[in-house]
Amino acid sequence: GTVLGEDEASTYSLFAAGMREERLRQTAEQKNYSGPPLLYDKDAMQKYWKSRPAELNQRWLTFLSVSTPFVTKCVREFAAGRLLSNDDSIRALAKLARQGMEELGPSYVKLGQMMSIRPDIIPQAAQEELQLLQDGVKPFPTDDARRIIEEEMCCPIDSVFSEFSAEPVAAASLAQVFRARLRHSGKSVAVKVQRPDALSTVSKDLYVLQRAVGVYQGVIERWTRQRTDYVALLDTFAEGFYTELDFLNEAKNQ
Repeated sequence: GTVLGEDEASTYSLFAAGMREERLRQTAEQKNYSGPPLLYDKDAMQKYWKSRPAELNQRWLTFLSVSTPFVTKCVREFAAGRLLSNDDSIRALAKLARQGMEELGPSYVKLGQMMSIRPDIIPQAAQEELQLLQDGVKPFPTDDARRIIEEEMCCPIDSVFSEFSAEPVAAASLAQVFRARLRHSGKSVAVKVQRPDALSTVSKDLYVLQRAVGVYQGVIERWTRQRTDYVALLDTFAEGFYTELDFLNEAKNQ
């Protein structure tokens, strides 16, 4: 969780900078840290998830089960000569993609949101469908947010805040924001809380996407005239998305 208040911003920025440097050091040295990489690194991510085949295989099964209807429809449309031939066909495929992204969770919702504002990548009809993802993020339970805050602060939430909103005032793919009031000063603050297990989920999803996009790139280049480098596009997206997970870096720059 990240607490943002005007007077506290400078102090918290220094604290966050120190905490972030310590976490990065632990990651590099693999001391007291057993989680996924804190910064985007394809090789480190591959090494991490290859050592956890059970978790990875389960996510692959989920990804394949959700994406199969979309792939099947693409094959049928291609066989019938209708693939991306008109707006109705594009909208139908985009709707399947959007529904799959919503089911697969934050990483895919974020990817869909990015694609929805890129007319150089997808047709207008598909953009319009994916733009529905901008407002389609469901909040996670407030009890989970309170638990995360208490774990990070190592104290009861009521000892820090005299008020804490029962529902988030905003929810996004990676985090949500609550209104609160600091107990010691009485000042109103915004508390930004990352979704439970967001780093692990995003890291795993990006690894799966890298593998899937590599296959997709080969199919596209063989069967269409498109020459978009989807692998490079994913790398750019992944690095930026991973940076958004680094709340300590965000706090450092307040």
